[in-house]
Amino acid sequence: MLVVDRQPGSKYIVLEGPDYSGKDTQAKLLMEYLKQSGREAIFIREPGTGRVGDGIRHVLTQRDLADDPLSTEAEMLLFMANRAQLRQNFILPNLAEGRIVVSSRDRLSTRAYQGYGRGQSLDLIKAVGEFAMKGLYPELYLIFMVPVDVILERRAAAKDVDRIEQEGPDFWEKVLQGYKDFIRDNPQMVAVFDATQSIQEIHGQVPSRVEQLLG
Repeated sequence: MLVVDRQPGSKYIVLEGPDYSGKDTQAKLLMEYLKQSGREAIFIREPGTGRVGDGIRHVLTQRDLADDPLSTEAEMLLFMANRAQLRQNFILPNLAEGRIVVSSRDRLSTRAYQGYGRGQSLDLIKAVGEFAMKGLYPELYLIFMVPVDVILERRAAAKDVDRIEQEGPDFWEKVLQGYKDFIRDNPQMVAVFDATQSIQEIHGQVPSRVEQLLG
């Protein structure tokens, strides 16, 4: 693992899970908790954050690509390109300043979505992820899990559904299996939450797990 030039108190925390698991809401609440407790923290999201990231996000999420469909290879590489940009311009500088970096998604999403969901090579995804992040991993994954029927129910009630979110049940089953396999293989760096609970019930559990990391 890469040794990053950090100040005391810096941590890299990633919130993960399938779409409609409520992770972005929990990220917002976690940021509020960290700031109220006097800690310096910055939030980033994948894809997105910064001019380059926002441009990549636009390409990846827009639905109307019928005249120029995005290949599965291009999809994976765009996610990784955004990740490399975030590492250079946001993650490393803030860790070096002693801040907590809270990210909505990281390379685990690509493993679950493009690897398990799209059927791309997990070995290739791992290799490209290493190239993009140069050995940088989060200290903690907060993973929010919901079953496929809840994903579809919440999607039906959503006002705006992006290109990937509109995939069918089989795709979501595969994505969830990707998360389950990672959780099974990496118990030391994950905390898993039942995201069928209420927002406040989940938030009542998240800070205590983060505090274990922060000490």
